[in-house]
Amino acid sequence: MCSIPVIDFSLFTSDSKEYARQICEASRDIGFFFVKNHGISQDLIDRMFKCSEDFFQRPLQCKNRYLINSETNRDNNGYTPWKSESLDLPNQTQGDLKEAYNVASNSIDADLTKCFFQDNAVDYEKFVTFFKDLNRLANNIMQCFAIALKIPESEGASISLTKVMDRALVLLEVFDPYTILYMKVTRNRFWLEVILIIPLLPS
Repeated sequence: MCSIPVIDFSLFTSDSKEYARQICEASRDIGFFFVKNHGISQDLIDRMFKCSEDFFQRPLQCKNRYLINSETNRDNNGYTPWKSESLDLPNQTQGDLKEAYNVASNSIDADLTKCFFQDNAVDYEKFVTFFKDLNRLANNIMQCFAIALKIPESEGASISLTKVMDRALVLLEVFDPYTILYMKVTRNRFWLEVILIIPLLPS
């Protein structure tokens, strides 16, 4: 059985071509890879998981105030209740066993995002830093894909992939027994997910 490769992100600055080669090889042969030395503080990651735990433990009535795609929360921002979505409608008729809270790049300064942190200014500022750090990491990984694939300018070359993403979305989700934080970013026809996972501790 093949193991998922662990790629040292410090290579991005010291040898970007080698870093790009490793990412391309892992994506082609395995389909996934881990990144270490990515520059995102572990304290910051731990705090975001704690904020997620605090939000999802609130009463449903409280969380439903921030429902996604409601009259006030447009553009895929806000709370998604348990079993309200289905990735496989033909076979999963009861809905996905998860709940989520989406924060898009165009709403990071909105009251909707601040409500997730119960108006805690310190945690909100930490989230802004977390969002930017994840976006930076995703952009750098996208750049390495472009280097490895030798994408020509006419097809959306590396300079195109390193611009600010068309869409950046941080999702905070609970799939019992795991909490997941991840960012989806898109640029032109490319899509990338940066995922962090932690087991839920018994309450």
